[in-house]
Amino acid sequence: MGIGRLVWWWCLVAAAVLGTLAMLDRWGVAALIVFVAFGALLAAVVAANIWSGEYVQRAGRKIVITTLCGALLGPAAAGLFSVFGTTALLIILSLAATSPGVVRFARTHWFATDDEQPPAQPTEQSTEQSTEQSTGDVAQASGRHSDDEPAGQRRTGLEQLDDQALCLAWRRSYFQLEAAATPAERLRVVEQRQRYLDELQRRSPHGVAAWLAAGARASGDPLPYVADNRRRID
Repeated sequence: MGIGRLVWWWCLVAAAVLGTLAMLDRWGVAALIVFVAFGALLAAVVAANIWSGEYVQRAGRKIVITTLCGALLGPAAAGLFSVFGTTALLIILSLAATSPGVVRFARTHWFATDDEQPPAQPTEQSTEQSTEQSTGDVAQASGRHSDDEPAGQRRTGLEQLDDQALCLAWRRSYFQLEAAATPAERLRVVEQRQRYLDELQRRSPHGVAAWLAAGARASGDPLPYVADNRRRID
């Protein structure tokens, strides 16, 4: 966890504790229970509307987490308003604007350079065609394996790709994973993403380690780290 994110979490915890204590001091336990229920209900409704179209298991997990956050932060927000008045609004907005999710969104969509922009999210049809094409290319490049060939020596076909093509395939697979409609399809994409990571690790273990240490995202581009490390080795 980076220092910026760690500081943000400590600020959030401090604000939540201060607000909750203020709520108890001003209005007592009964009001605290009411605001916990109200915060949880409001967060659940908002989360259900945001993630209702996602895969059921993932959406359910996000809704539960958001509901719990609403139950904890609802009373804290009310307590901050009771102590600081309208100044509490600035505190809440500041925490929201500097949250890891908002910062990540801003970096990806507002402040990213052309080379860092994620590829356009494919439609369901193009995703299916792309997955089939990738699978076919890998199978063609690797050929058929003999039954007595050791598993550790089998070739995946990914070694035929250069670094840029491999990293692009990794980034596209994120959107294929997001568009996967069934558990079986998601599992296929996850396994393919693991093969991409294994190949990147084989080519540039130090570059992959540097990318992970820098806060690698599931849709991020490891190419700058991999290419830079390979240039140093060369």
